[in-house]
Amino acid sequence: MRWLILKKVLKDKRGLAYPLVAAIVLVLLMLMMVGYEYMRLQVIGYGVRDAVQSAVNTVANANYEISFGGLKSGYSGGYERSGTVWQPRLSTGDIYTELDRILGTSPNGGRHTKMAGDAKEFEVYGLTVDVLNAPFKPGHTVRDATLAITTRITLEVPVWFMGKQVTLMKADLVIATNFVAKF
Repeated sequence: MRWLILKKVLKDKRGLAYPLVAAIVLVLLMLMMVGYEYMRLQVIGYGVRDAVQSAVNTVANANYEISFGGLKSGYSGGYERSGTVWQPRLSTGDIYTELDRILGTSPNGGRHTKMAGDAKEFEVYGLTVDVLNAPFKPGHTVRDATLAITTRITLEVPVWFMGKQVTLMKADLVIATNFVAKF
């Protein structure tokens, strides 16, 4: 029934449909703006996640020989003797420096910010890295030959609508990576 009324108004020759058509076009433009903003947020989120993954790969490559050198010979991963006990010997590296290089961010207090002109494009902070070394006495499972790195970071992206910042999107990204020796 309503479609018949809309069809009648649109076919009216007196010009009454022009304001309605203008309103429909404006609503469609606003919906497109919301869709584009959603896609922008998705692209930034995936880009930051991939950059953190790349930085973690850099750390894992730095730890490769330390962690897997002993596994190739049949004994434990990255451990060294310290007095009377064996201690893990792994490094979390400098992931923020690698992120700054990949993402083009710059340190700003305790946060790393990417600027687009005068406006903030996004900000990352709160990086934590957990490196799980291969066990001291490996068995014959895949876990025994695995270096596991779990990284957590907080991403803040300003949400824009019609040229004004509406709110901040805050996302806690968790990136888990496992590395297994090839030989």
